[in-house]
Amino acid sequence: MKKTVFLLPKEVNPTTGGQQYDIHFMETIKQFESNTEVVTDTKLAWNPGISILYNIIYLFQLKTFLSANIIITNSRLYPRLFFFVLFLKCLGKKTKLICIHHHYNFLTQVGIKRVIIKFLEIKFLKLFHCVIIPSKYVKSLSEQFLEKSKIHLLEIGFDKNTNSLQNKTTHNKLLYVGTIEKRKGIHLLLEALNQVKGEYELNIIGKYVPNDQYYLSLIDMLKRFKLEKKVFFRGRVSDQDLHSYYSNSSLFVFPSLHEGYGMVLIEAMSYGLPVIAFNNSSMPYIIQNNQNGYLIEDKNTSEFGIRINELLRSPEKLELFNRNALSTFKNARSNEDLDLDIKSFYNKLNK
Repeated sequence: MKKTVFLLPKEVNPTTGGQQYDIHFMETIKQFESNTEVVTDTKLAWNPGISILYNIIYLFQLKTFLSANIIITNSRLYPRLFFFVLFLKCLGKKTKLICIHHHYNFLTQVGIKRVIIKFLEIKFLKLFHCVIIPSKYVKSLSEQFLEKSKIHLLEIGFDKNTNSLQNKTTHNKLLYVGTIEKRKGIHLLLEALNQVKGEYELNIIGKYVPNDQYYLSLIDMLKRFKLEKKVFFRGRVSDQDLHSYYSNSSLFVFPSLHEGYGMVLIEAMSYGLPVIAFNNSSMPYIIQNNQNGYLIEDKNTSEFGIRINELLRSPEKLELFNRNALSTFKNARSNEDLDLDIKSFYNKLNK
């Protein structure tokens, strides 16, 4: 009897765009495949907290994995899974191993660490029969490292019925939504804001750890630049509160240094928010410079600040960008588009 096993960190309450995609992918397959099982961290006998040890812990679930004809996981788990997947392949079973790949972690590293992680990531991906890619940007990168026959683009879709598409009326509220980590470039955003004049408010939405060194460095920057009354870390908020923040903002600022897709950009545009971001990774696949936002030379905080100033002081341009952002959202793929792609892919996989 055919069986599909999903190996994911969690199956509910996603906290990142990647997790949201993975869970949607899993739930879509469950709609037409009755024999499925999910292995998550909460179902393991022990959670060691050290990635490489999971290669051993997963052996306690070996019976589940050996009963599957399809196993689907996420490439972000490569430290946990590298040796375990090698072990599964050595057993000689005809199980089809499928990996969802959102972005290359090595691109966020430097020095010898970058070299080592690049080697491990690419070797790990090559162990799989198929690699599912949610973005055109990551697909273009993957074609440099993997056989094209292994790569399957199942591009991200969005809920097209979430928001009432209305023009913005506020002109001085900025918004950032995302994790609080160095890769997201929030320190560069604060440097840019140090050059922005006049009244404004920036709400930063995303979970942070109060004693985390990066977060503490951001608080120091707020004090140094005297931004404590303009920039606010709101932490994680409810969906209702997030909707309110989006609805009452006029501009989305996203200083990330690397994104596989950047789902939050389309989410922001669904509320009519133009986006200012650095011109790197997947950003130019979504942002049309001087139309629905601005693409800034990478790490150029001076230009970033200039563009924020420009839009805050130009209601006419902000309104034009607002309309173009809404148009970008309307033309984005829907979840229904993605569901059709998933079903087609899965049917071919089972032939």
